[in-house]
Amino acid sequence: SEPGRTSLGLMLHLLPDLLRTMWALVLRECPGRTLLSRASSARAAVADHLWLVAAVLLRPILGGPGPFERRCFSRALRLDPPSHRVEVRELATATVNGGKDVLRATLWLPSGVKGPLPTVIIRNPYGSPYRTDWGQVLLAERGYAVLLQDTRGRFGSDGDFVPVEHEREDGLATVRWAREQPWCSGRVGVFGVSYLGLTAWAAVGACGEGELQAAVPVATTARVRSVLVQPGGAFSLELVVLWVTLVFQLLLLRRPDEMLRAAREMWSSSWWSRAKYISPLSSLDRLLLGRDWDFFQQAVAAEEEDDEFWRGRDALCELRPGRRAAADGPPPPLHLVAGWHDFFAASQLADFELASRAQPACRLTVTPHDHWGMASLRGLQVAVRAGLSTFDAHLGDGGPAWGGTGRAWPPLRGVDSRPAIERALPVQVCFLGTQRWAGFGSWPPTQGAHELHATLTPAAELLWVPTPPKPARAEEPQAAPRTRPSAAAP
Repeated sequence: SEPGRTSLGLMLHLLPDLLRTMWALVLRECPGRTLLSRASSARAAVADHLWLVAAVLLRPILGGPGPFERRCFSRALRLDPPSHRVEVRELATATVNGGKDVLRATLWLPSGVKGPLPTVIIRNPYGSPYRTDWGQVLLAERGYAVLLQDTRGRFGSDGDFVPVEHEREDGLATVRWAREQPWCSGRVGVFGVSYLGLTAWAAVGACGEGELQAAVPVATTARVRSVLVQPGGAFSLELVVLWVTLVFQLLLLRRPDEMLRAAREMWSSSWWSRAKYISPLSSLDRLLLGRDWDFFQQAVAAEEEDDEFWRGRDALCELRPGRRAAADGPPPPLHLVAGWHDFFAASQLADFELASRAQPACRLTVTPHDHWGMASLRGLQVAVRAGLSTFDAHLGDGGPAWGGTGRAWPPLRGVDSRPAIERALPVQVCFLGTQRWAGFGSWPPTQGAHELHATLTPAAELLWVPTPPKPARAEEPQAAPRTRPSAAAP
Protein backbone atom coordinates (compact mmCIF):
# COMPACT_ATOMS: atom_id res chain seq x y z
CA SER A 1 0.00 0.00 0.00
CA GLU A 2 2.93 2.36 0.59
CA PRO A 3 3.80 2.67 -3.11
CA GLY A 4 0.15 3.38 -3.88
CA ARG A 5 -0.04 6.15 -1.29
CA THR A 6 3.21 7.59 -2.60
CA SER A 7 1.92 7.64 -6.19
CA LEU A 8 -1.36 9.23 -5.11
CA GLY A 9 0.46 11.88 -3.12
CA LEU A 10 2.71 12.63 -6.09
CA MET A 11 -0.31 12.99 -8.40
CA LEU A 12 -2.03 15.36 -5.96
CA HIS A 13 1.20 17.34 -5.66
CA LEU A 14 1.54 17.65 -9.45
CA LEU A 15 -2.15 18.35 -10.14
CA PRO A 16 -1.92 22.15 -9.64
CA ASP A 17 1.09 22.33 -11.97
CA LEU A 18 -0.78 20.24 -14.55
CA LEU A 19 -3.85 22.49 -14.38
CA ARG A 20 -1.71 25.60 -14.69
CA THR A 21 0.07 24.12 -17.71
CA MET A 22 -3.21 23.20 -19.40
CA TRP A 23 -4.59 26.69 -18.77
CA ALA A 24 -1.41 28.25 -20.22
CA LEU A 25 -1.84 26.14 -23.35
CA VAL A 26 -5.45 27.29 -23.68
CA LEU A 27 -4.37 30.92 -23.36
CA ARG A 28 -1.58 30.44 -25.90
CA GLU A 29 -3.31 28.37 -28.57
CA CYS A 30 -6.95 29.33 -28.09
CA PRO A 31 -7.57 33.07 -28.51
CA GLY A 32 -10.76 34.63 -27.25
CA ARG A 33 -12.11 37.43 -25.12
CA THR A 34 -14.23 35.36 -22.76
CA LEU A 35 -13.99 31.97 -21.12
CA LEU A 36 -16.74 30.71 -23.44
CA SER A 37 -14.89 31.82 -26.58
CA ARG A 38 -11.65 30.29 -25.30
CA ALA A 39 -13.48 27.04 -24.62
CA SER A 40 -14.80 27.08 -28.18
CA SER A 41 -11.30 27.66 -29.52
CA ALA A 42 -9.97 24.87 -27.32
CA ARG A 43 -12.62 22.49 -28.64
CA ALA A 44 -11.66 23.35 -32.23
CA ALA A 45 -7.95 22.86 -31.43
CA VAL A 46 -8.64 19.44 -29.92
CA ALA A 47 -10.64 18.44 -33.01
CA ASP A 48 -7.78 19.54 -35.31
CA HIS A 49 -5.29 17.47 -33.34
CA LEU A 50 -7.56 14.42 -33.38
CA TRP A 51 -7.71 14.61 -37.18
CA LEU A 52 -3.91 14.80 -37.20
CA VAL A 53 -3.64 11.74 -34.94
CA ALA A 54 -6.00 9.86 -37.26
CA ALA A 55 -3.81 10.74 -40.26
CA VAL A 56 -0.64 9.62 -38.46
CA LEU A 57 -2.23 6.30 -37.45
CA LEU A 58 -3.65 5.61 -40.90
CA ARG A 59 -0.42 6.06 -42.83
CA PRO A 60 1.42 2.93 -41.60
CA ILE A 61 -1.79 0.92 -41.87
CA LEU A 62 -2.24 1.94 -45.50
CA GLY A 63 1.47 1.65 -46.28
CA GLY A 64 1.74 5.27 -47.51
CA PRO A 65 -0.40 8.28 -48.40
CA GLY A 66 -3.96 7.21 -49.12
CA PRO A 67 -7.27 9.01 -49.66
CA PHE A 68 -8.50 8.59 -46.09
CA GLU A 69 -5.18 9.62 -44.55
CA ARG A 70 -4.93 12.67 -46.83
CA ARG A 71 -8.48 13.78 -46.05
CA CYS A 72 -7.78 13.52 -42.33
CA PHE A 73 -4.57 15.51 -42.74
CA SER A 74 -6.40 18.18 -44.76
CA ARG A 75 -9.07 18.43 -42.05
CA ALA A 76 -6.32 18.87 -39.44
CA LEU A 77 -4.79 21.72 -41.48
CA ARG A 78 -8.24 23.19 -42.18
CA LEU A 79 -7.81 22.96 -45.94
CA ASP A 80 -10.13 21.96 -48.74
CA PRO A 81 -10.19 18.18 -49.41
CA PRO A 82 -7.59 16.89 -51.89
CA SER A 83 -8.88 17.10 -55.46
CA HIS A 84 -6.46 14.55 -56.95
CA ARG A 85 -4.54 11.42 -56.19
CA VAL A 86 -0.78 11.83 -56.59
CA GLU A 87 1.73 10.00 -58.78
CA VAL A 88 5.49 10.13 -58.26
CA ARG A 89 8.38 9.85 -60.73
CA GLU A 90 12.11 9.78 -60.09
CA LEU A 91 14.08 12.10 -62.36
CA ALA A 92 17.60 13.18 -63.20
CA THR A 93 17.25 16.96 -63.49
CA ALA A 94 19.78 19.75 -64.09
CA THR A 95 23.48 19.14 -64.68
CA VAL A 96 25.81 21.43 -62.70
CA ASN A 97 29.51 21.89 -61.91
CA GLY A 98 30.51 22.05 -65.54
CA GLY A 99 28.53 18.94 -66.43
CA LYS A 100 30.15 16.77 -63.75
CA ASP A 101 27.23 16.51 -61.30
CA VAL A 102 23.59 15.59 -61.84
CA LEU A 103 20.89 16.81 -59.44
CA ARG A 104 18.21 14.19 -58.86
CA ALA A 105 14.65 14.68 -57.73
CA THR A 106 11.18 13.22 -57.41
CA LEU A 107 8.37 14.75 -59.47
CA TRP A 108 4.95 14.80 -57.78
CA LEU A 109 2.00 15.18 -60.15
CA PRO A 110 -1.79 15.19 -59.74
CA SER A 111 -2.88 11.85 -61.15
CA GLY A 112 -4.96 11.94 -64.30
CA VAL A 113 -4.42 15.66 -64.97
CA LYS A 114 -3.01 16.59 -68.37
CA GLY A 115 -0.23 19.13 -68.33
CA PRO A 116 1.38 21.47 -68.59
CA LEU A 117 0.91 22.50 -64.97
CA PRO A 118 2.05 25.37 -62.75
CA THR A 119 5.19 24.13 -61.01
CA VAL A 120 6.64 24.54 -57.53
CA ILE A 121 10.30 23.70 -56.84
CA ILE A 122 11.44 22.57 -53.38
CA ARG A 123 15.18 22.03 -52.99
CA ASN A 124 16.06 19.97 -49.94
CA PRO A 125 19.30 18.87 -48.20
CA TYR A 126 17.48 16.67 -45.65
CA GLY A 127 16.17 13.96 -47.95
CA SER A 128 12.71 12.58 -47.19
CA PRO A 129 13.29 10.57 -44.03
CA TYR A 130 10.36 8.38 -43.20
CA ARG A 131 8.16 9.89 -45.94
CA THR A 132 8.37 13.49 -44.75
CA ASP A 133 5.95 15.83 -46.50
CA TRP A 134 7.84 19.04 -47.27
CA GLY A 135 4.73 20.40 -48.98
CA GLN A 136 5.05 18.33 -52.15
CA VAL A 137 2.01 16.12 -51.47
CA LEU A 138 -0.24 18.97 -50.32
CA LEU A 139 0.53 20.97 -53.45
CA ALA A 140 0.41 18.09 -55.94
CA GLU A 141 -2.98 16.87 -54.75
CA ARG A 142 -4.30 20.39 -55.36
CA GLY A 143 -3.20 20.61 -58.99
CA TYR A 144 0.49 21.57 -58.97
CA ALA A 145 3.52 19.82 -60.40
CA VAL A 146 6.08 19.73 -57.58
CA LEU A 147 9.78 19.04 -58.10
CA LEU A 148 11.36 17.89 -54.82
CA GLN A 149 15.09 17.93 -55.46
CA ASP A 150 18.05 16.80 -53.35
CA THR A 151 20.62 19.59 -53.13
CA ARG A 152 24.12 18.98 -54.47
CA GLY A 153 25.97 16.25 -52.60
CA ARG A 154 22.92 15.09 -50.60
CA PHE A 155 21.28 11.69 -50.95
CA GLY A 156 20.48 11.14 -54.67
CA SER A 157 22.36 14.14 -56.10
CA ASP A 158 25.99 14.05 -57.19
CA GLY A 159 28.78 16.28 -55.93
CA ASP A 160 29.91 17.59 -52.53
CA PHE A 161 27.56 19.33 -50.14
CA VAL A 162 28.86 22.66 -48.84
CA PRO A 163 26.24 24.78 -47.01
CA VAL A 164 24.87 27.63 -49.23
CA GLU A 165 27.96 27.35 -51.46
CA HIS A 166 26.22 26.27 -54.67
CA GLU A 167 22.56 27.08 -54.00
CA ARG A 168 22.36 30.09 -56.31
CA GLU A 169 24.00 28.29 -59.23
CA ASP A 170 22.02 25.08 -58.72
CA GLY A 171 18.73 26.91 -58.10
CA LEU A 172 19.04 28.84 -61.35
CA ALA A 173 19.94 25.68 -63.30
CA THR A 174 16.96 23.83 -61.81
CA VAL A 175 14.46 26.60 -62.59
CA ARG A 176 15.63 26.84 -66.18
CA TRP A 177 15.57 23.05 -66.56
CA ALA A 178 12.03 22.82 -65.15
CA ARG A 179 10.69 25.55 -67.43
CA GLU A 180 11.71 23.46 -70.46
CA GLN A 181 9.86 20.31 -69.38
CA PRO A 182 6.54 19.30 -71.01
CA TRP A 183 4.78 19.02 -67.64
CA CYS A 184 5.65 22.64 -66.71
CA SER A 185 3.43 25.50 -67.85
CA GLY A 186 6.32 27.97 -67.63
CA ARG A 187 4.96 29.51 -64.43
CA VAL A 188 7.28 28.48 -61.61
CA GLY A 189 7.39 29.17 -57.88
CA VAL A 190 9.78 28.17 -55.10
CA PHE A 191 8.85 27.12 -51.57
CA GLY A 192 10.77 26.04 -48.50
CA VAL A 193 11.12 26.06 -44.73
CA SER A 194 14.41 26.77 -42.90
CA TYR A 195 17.32 25.61 -45.10
CA LEU A 196 14.79 24.77 -47.84
CA GLY A 197 13.85 28.44 -47.59
CA LEU A 198 17.50 29.40 -48.05
CA THR A 199 17.48 27.50 -51.35
CA ALA A 200 14.26 29.32 -52.31
CA TRP A 201 15.89 32.70 -51.65
CA ALA A 202 18.97 31.57 -53.60
CA ALA A 203 16.79 30.79 -56.64
CA VAL A 204 15.12 34.20 -56.35
CA GLY A 205 18.51 35.88 -56.16
CA ALA A 206 19.95 34.02 -59.15
CA CYS A 207 16.99 34.11 -61.54
CA GLY A 208 16.39 36.98 -63.92
CA GLU A 209 13.14 38.88 -64.32
CA GLY A 210 10.29 36.65 -65.47
CA GLU A 211 11.95 33.31 -64.67
CA LEU A 212 10.15 32.97 -61.34
CA GLN A 213 6.54 33.98 -60.71
CA ALA A 214 6.29 33.50 -56.92
CA ALA A 215 8.30 32.55 -53.83
CA VAL A 216 7.25 31.56 -50.31
CA PRO A 217 10.24 31.42 -47.89
CA VAL A 218 9.21 30.21 -44.41
CA ALA A 219 11.30 30.69 -41.24
CA THR A 220 14.44 31.59 -43.17
CA THR A 221 16.41 34.56 -44.48
CA ALA A 222 17.95 36.04 -47.62
CA ARG A 223 21.24 36.75 -45.79
CA VAL A 224 23.14 33.99 -44.01
CA ARG A 225 25.77 35.73 -41.90
CA SER A 226 23.28 37.61 -39.73
CA VAL A 227 22.02 34.29 -38.37
CA LEU A 228 25.38 32.60 -37.81
CA VAL A 229 27.07 35.69 -36.33
CA GLN A 230 25.12 37.76 -33.81
CA PRO A 231 25.48 41.55 -33.45
CA GLY A 232 28.76 42.13 -31.66
CA GLY A 233 30.43 39.08 -33.19
CA ALA A 234 29.09 36.24 -31.02
CA PHE A 235 28.82 32.91 -32.88
CA SER A 236 25.42 31.12 -32.90
CA LEU A 237 26.88 28.07 -31.18
CA GLU A 238 23.67 26.20 -30.32
CA LEU A 239 22.27 26.56 -33.84
CA VAL A 240 25.50 25.33 -35.45
CA VAL A 241 25.87 22.36 -33.09
CA LEU A 242 22.29 21.14 -33.57
CA TRP A 243 22.23 21.68 -37.34
CA VAL A 244 25.59 20.03 -38.04
CA THR A 245 24.64 17.05 -35.87
CA LEU A 246 21.29 16.69 -37.61
CA VAL A 247 22.59 17.01 -41.18
CA PHE A 248 25.87 15.11 -41.00
CA GLN A 249 24.98 12.41 -38.47
CA LEU A 250 21.33 11.77 -37.59
CA LEU A 251 19.76 12.16 -41.05
CA LEU A 252 22.25 9.72 -42.57
CA LEU A 253 20.77 6.89 -40.47
CA ARG A 254 18.25 4.79 -42.33
CA ARG A 255 15.68 3.88 -39.66
CA PRO A 256 13.82 5.96 -37.03
CA ASP A 257 14.95 3.66 -34.21
CA GLU A 258 18.60 4.18 -35.23
CA MET A 259 18.13 7.95 -35.19
CA LEU A 260 16.45 7.91 -31.77
CA ARG A 261 19.12 5.62 -30.33
CA ALA A 262 21.93 7.84 -31.63
CA ALA A 263 20.24 10.99 -30.31
CA ARG A 264 19.72 9.38 -26.90
CA GLU A 265 23.35 8.29 -26.71
CA MET A 266 24.55 11.79 -27.59
CA TRP A 267 22.29 13.40 -25.02
CA SER A 268 23.22 10.98 -22.24
CA SER A 269 26.94 11.51 -22.87
CA SER A 270 28.92 14.66 -22.18
CA TRP A 271 28.68 15.62 -25.87
CA TRP A 272 26.45 18.67 -25.37
CA SER A 273 28.38 20.00 -22.38
CA ARG A 274 31.67 19.68 -24.23
CA ALA A 275 30.22 21.41 -27.30
CA LYS A 276 28.69 24.20 -25.22
CA TYR A 277 31.92 25.09 -23.45
CA ILE A 278 34.41 24.19 -26.18
CA SER A 279 37.53 26.29 -26.53
CA PRO A 280 38.90 27.27 -28.92
CA LEU A 281 35.80 27.52 -31.10
CA SER A 282 37.77 26.36 -34.14
CA SER A 283 37.98 22.87 -32.62
CA LEU A 284 34.18 22.38 -32.66
CA ASP A 285 34.18 20.60 -36.02
CA ARG A 286 36.60 17.97 -34.70
CA LEU A 287 34.25 17.28 -31.78
CA LEU A 288 31.13 17.01 -33.95
CA LEU A 289 32.55 15.39 -37.10
CA GLY A 290 35.87 13.94 -36.01
CA ARG A 291 37.74 15.99 -38.62
CA ASP A 292 38.56 19.51 -39.74
CA TRP A 293 35.81 20.98 -41.90
CA ASP A 294 37.11 23.66 -44.29
CA PHE A 295 33.80 25.53 -44.46
CA PHE A 296 33.60 25.84 -40.68
CA GLN A 297 37.24 26.83 -40.29
CA GLN A 298 36.85 29.62 -42.86
CA ALA A 299 33.56 30.82 -41.34
CA VAL A 300 35.08 31.11 -37.85
CA ALA A 301 38.12 32.95 -39.20
CA ALA A 302 36.00 35.42 -41.22
CA GLU A 303 35.21 37.91 -38.48
CA GLU A 304 34.11 40.86 -40.61
CA GLU A 305 31.05 41.12 -42.87
CA ASP A 306 33.13 42.24 -45.85
CA ASP A 307 35.54 39.33 -45.50
CA GLU A 308 36.16 37.48 -48.75
CA PHE A 309 34.57 34.30 -47.34
CA TRP A 310 31.18 36.01 -46.92
CA ARG A 311 31.15 37.94 -50.20
CA GLY A 312 29.87 35.01 -52.22
CA ARG A 313 27.91 33.30 -49.45
CA ASP A 314 26.13 35.90 -47.31
CA ALA A 315 23.56 37.39 -49.70
CA LEU A 316 21.58 34.56 -51.27
CA CYS A 317 19.29 37.22 -52.69
CA GLU A 318 20.51 40.80 -52.77
CA LEU A 319 17.63 43.09 -51.74
CA ARG A 320 19.55 46.20 -50.70
CA PRO A 321 18.98 49.21 -52.98
CA GLY A 322 21.66 49.53 -55.62
CA ARG A 323 23.08 46.07 -54.98
CA ARG A 324 20.68 44.00 -57.14
CA ALA A 325 21.66 44.01 -60.81
CA ALA A 326 19.36 46.14 -62.95
CA ALA A 327 19.05 43.32 -65.50
CA ASP A 328 17.56 41.05 -62.84
CA GLY A 329 14.64 43.39 -62.20
CA PRO A 330 12.54 43.25 -59.02
CA PRO A 331 12.03 39.96 -57.15
CA PRO A 332 8.87 37.98 -57.96
CA PRO A 333 5.77 38.20 -55.74
CA LEU A 334 6.76 37.02 -52.26
CA HIS A 335 5.04 35.79 -49.11
CA LEU A 336 7.39 35.65 -46.13
CA VAL A 337 6.25 33.60 -43.11
CA ALA A 338 8.13 34.28 -39.86
CA GLY A 339 7.85 33.42 -36.16
CA TRP A 340 8.32 35.98 -33.42
CA HIS A 341 10.55 33.60 -31.42
CA ASP A 342 12.50 32.25 -34.40
CA PHE A 343 16.21 33.01 -34.66
CA PHE A 344 15.47 34.13 -38.26
CA ALA A 345 12.80 36.66 -37.16
CA ALA A 346 14.84 39.88 -37.21
CA SER A 347 16.39 38.99 -40.56
CA GLN A 348 13.03 38.14 -42.09
CA LEU A 349 11.48 41.43 -41.01
CA ALA A 350 14.44 43.24 -42.60
CA ASP A 351 14.05 41.11 -45.75
CA PHE A 352 10.40 42.09 -46.06
CA GLU A 353 11.11 45.76 -45.51
CA LEU A 354 13.62 45.73 -48.38
CA ALA A 355 11.69 43.41 -50.71
CA SER A 356 8.41 45.32 -50.38
CA ARG A 357 10.09 48.47 -51.70
CA ALA A 358 10.95 46.71 -54.96
CA GLN A 359 7.93 44.37 -55.26
CA PRO A 360 4.43 45.67 -54.39
CA ALA A 361 3.04 42.10 -54.36
CA CYS A 362 4.96 41.24 -51.20
CA ARG A 363 3.27 39.86 -48.09
CA LEU A 364 4.42 39.09 -44.55
CA THR A 365 2.85 36.78 -41.96
CA VAL A 366 4.31 36.58 -38.44
CA THR A 367 3.18 33.78 -36.14
CA PRO A 368 3.84 33.40 -32.38
CA HIS A 369 6.18 30.41 -32.89
CA ASP A 370 9.85 29.64 -32.57
CA HIS A 371 11.76 27.85 -35.33
CA TRP A 372 10.73 24.33 -34.39
CA GLY A 373 7.20 25.51 -33.59
CA MET A 374 6.65 26.19 -37.29
CA ALA A 375 6.29 22.40 -37.59
CA SER A 376 3.48 22.36 -35.00
CA LEU A 377 -0.07 21.97 -36.26
CA ARG A 378 -0.88 25.64 -35.71
CA GLY A 379 2.33 26.72 -37.49
CA LEU A 380 1.60 24.40 -40.41
CA GLN A 381 -1.95 25.70 -40.74
CA VAL A 382 -0.70 29.25 -41.24
CA ALA A 383 2.35 28.43 -43.41
CA VAL A 384 0.52 26.06 -45.77
CA ARG A 385 -2.27 28.57 -46.34
CA ALA A 386 0.28 31.26 -47.10
CA GLY A 387 1.91 29.03 -49.70
CA LEU A 388 -1.30 27.85 -51.34
CA SER A 389 -2.85 31.32 -51.50
CA THR A 390 0.31 32.81 -53.03
CA PHE A 391 0.74 30.11 -55.65
CA ASP A 392 -2.97 30.14 -56.50
CA ALA A 393 -2.78 33.88 -57.06
CA HIS A 394 0.42 34.04 -59.12
CA LEU A 395 1.07 30.68 -60.79
CA GLY A 396 -2.36 29.88 -62.18
CA ASP A 397 -5.22 31.90 -63.60
CA GLY A 398 -5.85 33.64 -60.31
CA GLY A 399 -7.02 32.40 -56.95
CA PRO A 400 -7.57 33.36 -53.35
CA ALA A 401 -5.52 35.96 -51.61
CA TRP A 402 -4.90 35.50 -47.90
CA GLY A 403 -8.35 35.00 -46.41
CA GLY A 404 -10.02 34.96 -49.82
CA THR A 405 -12.81 32.68 -51.00
CA GLY A 406 -11.17 31.02 -53.99
CA ARG A 407 -10.83 27.76 -52.05
CA ALA A 408 -13.45 26.41 -49.70
CA TRP A 409 -11.28 26.54 -46.59
CA PRO A 410 -12.78 26.02 -43.12
CA PRO A 411 -12.20 29.10 -40.98
CA LEU A 412 -8.87 29.26 -39.16
CA ARG A 413 -9.16 30.17 -35.49
CA GLY A 414 -8.32 33.81 -34.82
CA VAL A 415 -7.40 34.54 -38.44
CA ASP A 416 -10.58 34.33 -40.50
CA SER A 417 -12.94 35.86 -37.93
CA ARG A 418 -11.73 39.40 -38.69
CA PRO A 419 -13.13 41.87 -41.25
CA ALA A 420 -12.14 41.21 -44.85
CA ILE A 421 -10.58 44.67 -45.19
CA GLU A 422 -8.13 43.82 -42.41
CA ARG A 423 -7.33 40.33 -43.70
CA ALA A 424 -6.51 41.78 -47.13
CA LEU A 425 -3.70 43.97 -45.78
CA PRO A 426 -0.22 42.76 -46.82
CA VAL A 427 1.17 42.35 -43.29
CA GLN A 428 -0.53 39.93 -40.89
CA VAL A 429 0.91 39.55 -37.39
CA CYS A 430 -0.14 37.66 -34.28
CA PHE A 431 0.20 39.63 -31.07
CA LEU A 432 2.11 37.85 -28.34
CA GLY A 433 0.18 37.25 -25.14
CA THR A 434 -3.33 37.76 -26.51
CA GLN A 435 -2.71 35.60 -29.59
CA ARG A 436 -4.89 37.97 -31.64
CA TRP A 437 -4.18 38.67 -35.29
CA ALA A 438 -3.96 42.13 -36.81
CA GLY A 439 -3.31 43.49 -40.28
CA PHE A 440 -1.07 46.39 -41.28
CA GLY A 441 -0.36 48.17 -44.54
CA SER A 442 3.42 47.93 -44.17
CA TRP A 443 6.24 46.88 -41.88
CA PRO A 444 7.23 48.63 -39.74
CA PRO A 445 3.65 49.91 -39.32
CA THR A 446 3.29 53.54 -40.34
CA GLN A 447 0.80 56.19 -39.34
CA GLY A 448 -0.54 58.19 -42.24
CA ALA A 449 -3.71 59.69 -43.68
CA HIS A 450 -4.55 56.50 -45.56
CA GLU A 451 -3.53 53.98 -42.90
CA LEU A 452 -5.76 52.06 -40.48
CA HIS A 453 -5.17 52.22 -36.77
CA ALA A 454 -6.42 50.03 -33.95
CA THR A 455 -8.56 51.34 -31.13
CA LEU A 456 -9.28 49.24 -28.06
CA THR A 457 -12.98 49.49 -27.17
CA PRO A 458 -14.38 49.11 -23.61
CA ALA A 459 -15.37 45.54 -24.61
CA ALA A 460 -11.68 44.74 -25.29
CA GLU A 461 -12.28 44.57 -29.05
CA LEU A 462 -9.89 45.89 -31.67
CA LEU A 463 -11.67 48.42 -33.86
CA TRP A 464 -9.91 49.31 -37.14
CA VAL A 465 -10.59 52.83 -38.40
CA PRO A 466 -8.82 55.19 -40.82
CA THR A 467 -6.25 57.36 -39.15
CA PRO A 468 -7.42 60.99 -39.22
CA PRO A 469 -5.00 63.55 -40.65
CA LYS A 470 -2.94 65.33 -38.10
CA PRO A 471 -4.07 68.94 -37.53
CA ALA A 472 -1.59 71.65 -38.38
CA ARG A 473 0.25 72.83 -35.31
CA ALA A 474 0.33 76.53 -34.70
CA GLU A 475 3.72 77.86 -33.85
CA GLU A 476 4.03 78.54 -30.17
CA PRO A 477 5.33 81.95 -29.15
CA GLN A 478 8.90 81.73 -28.11
CA ALA A 479 9.35 82.34 -24.43
CA ALA A 480 11.63 85.16 -23.43
CA PRO A 481 15.00 83.92 -22.26
CA ARG A 482 15.38 83.73 -18.54
CA THR A 483 18.33 85.59 -17.14
CA ARG A 484 20.19 84.62 -14.03
CA PRO A 485 21.12 87.48 -11.75
CA SER A 486 24.82 87.97 -11.55
CA ALA A 487 26.55 87.45 -8.27
CA ALA A 488 26.93 90.46 -6.06
CA ALA A 489 30.23 92.20 -6.26
CA PRO A 490 32.44 91.60 -3.28
